[in-house]
Amino acid sequence: MKLDEDGVRAAMREYNSSLDGDHCGATRRIITAYLTAAPLAPVGGVEPVAWQRRLKFRDHHPDPGPWEMCSAEEARPGWNPDSTPGFEYRPLYSADAITSLSARLAEATSMLSEQGFEYNRKTNALIERHAAQIETLSARLAECERERDEARATIDTIDGLLNTTALCAEIITKQRDEARARIEALEKALKPFAEVAENDIGDDEADTDRFLPMRARNLAPTLTVGMFRAARAAFNKGEG
Repeated sequence: MKLDEDGVRAAMREYNSSLDGDHCGATRRIITAYLTAAPLAPVGGVEPVAWQRRLKFRDHHPDPGPWEMCSAEEARPGWNPDSTPGFEYRPLYSADAITSLSARLAEATSMLSEQGFEYNRKTNALIERHAAQIETLSARLAECERERDEARATIDTIDGLLNTTALCAEIITKQRDEARARIEALEKALKPFAEVAENDIGDDEADTDRFLPMRARNLAPTLTVGMFRAARAAFNKGEG
């Protein structure tokens, strides 16, 4: 329904004068703050029934004075503000519009509360699911750490065995080399006697028989004192 502009201005002038007289109560401040969040545009698609203006606060105008009715064209977007730069504007709404906006505000608040509850529910469910995953991963981590410690202990044992094996191998190698050198020395010392037994002693001779060298008939080299001394030295070395 389109209202008569002059009648509305007169009614709103009287209404707002009474509001200015009671220093703007808390309810009016709340409604005005909500409805004038964008003062040069309709609030939520609701058309203002009228507009008011007053002087802006200036150092030379410390008192902005009362609100005065003005035309909608003056306060609308697109109007040139440079012609009256010293004014500020506010829209005026009917009681039905305020009630409608209040209902819409309550509905929006309820919707936000429901959305907040749903967000919290989903967030808590996500936290619980992640907490379960974290608990599972923590248990797996503890198991991995236990397996790691066992592996380290096994490696330490193996390292100890390897060190022992290396030491044993070193000892065995030394003993082998010493035995090989002794065998070579004994073979060298016993070789002349082995040649005599091979070439100058027959199979029909007894072990208790005495060997008497015969230079003319002996095939092996003649045994010398040095050969006996070499055999003794090789034997004594092993005994030492």
